[in-house]
Amino acid sequence: DAEGTVAAKLMKGGVVVAEDSAEGVAVADGEVAHLSMAVAGAALWSPSSPGLYALEVTVKTPFGSDVEKLSVGFRSAEFRPDGFYLNGEKTFLKGVCLHHDAGALGAAWNEGAWIRRLVKLKEMGCNAIRSSHNPPSVELLDLCDRLGFLVIDEFTDTWTIPKRCNGYATLFDEWAEKDLTDLILRDRNHPSVILWSIGNEVGEQGYPDKYHIAYSLSAICHSLDPTRPTTSGNDKLWASEQDWRNATDVYGFNYKPHAYEAFRDANPLKPFYGSETASTISTRGFYVFPVTDDKSGGQADFQVSSYDLYAPKWASCPDYEWRYEDAVPECAGEFVWTGFDYIGEPTPY
Repeated sequence: DAEGTVAAKLMKGGVVVAEDSAEGVAVADGEVAHLSMAVAGAALWSPSSPGLYALEVTVKTPFGSDVEKLSVGFRSAEFRPDGFYLNGEKTFLKGVCLHHDAGALGAAWNEGAWIRRLVKLKEMGCNAIRSSHNPPSVELLDLCDRLGFLVIDEFTDTWTIPKRCNGYATLFDEWAEKDLTDLILRDRNHPSVILWSIGNEVGEQGYPDKYHIAYSLSAICHSLDPTRPTTSGNDKLWASEQDWRNATDVYGFNYKPHAYEAFRDANPLKPFYGSETASTISTRGFYVFPVTDDKSGGQADFQVSSYDLYAPKWASCPDYEWRYEDAVPECAGEFVWTGFDYIGEPTPY
């Protein structure tokens, strides 16, 4: 342990716009140094104008020095009962869910593939991404900062009730607090991140005696980052009518747009959104005649007609979701399943 100096410089376009330093700081694991900088006329970060600043932090001790550089941005993000507000302006979340893999290219990071994906999503009007159902890579968050995407940073798909025999449930009790802590400490400086998602379709929704897990994970998020609310993706309708709805700050519905109105009326102060929607299925360039309105129709020869009219039994066509979003404007937005194809779940075959 030693005493040292902590200095920070905030730069825009290579020009220092603010700086501060503190001397006699205890330099040891877990110690905190408080610096304060005022930035006049700060450029606000948003999907339409993702302006970033460079922050350089230097720690000096008699034994040497260390320098950390990262990108940061200024923005306000707030979920209110009537929707989501970015920099004080109501903003509808036009989001997609994205797996960590790049489809057939695999899970290893591929810069070109992900730039291509995000650019195409941007062109079609997408402004948000949900990292379903694992923490995103740092590289993806860096791109979201640069290109302008709002991000739901998701922790895991499983808690103590297993979905697979060798899944995260075997590690949860020992590792959940450590892993969630690492996730938040790693990602909390990204302006793109607006929500911490503590889980997705976890089995604990159906067991009130396990709701304390949700409260505990939310408390970890709040303690490490009091600036962002928590959420989760929920597929059990009854959970929205129980104390489960109070364990997170913003309620996420998976494939339940027909529940929006009743939830709003019963919880007028609770923000909510479609955390997973649509899941329309099709085979590119394949068409089945006659066209049918049955959402499970249009299937032949292990293909699905490409009219965007068909979906699994738990899902729906986009128009069904949009009908309820239009009827309930308090819904903060939606995240379509999925933005791009991924490895796994070859529904319906």
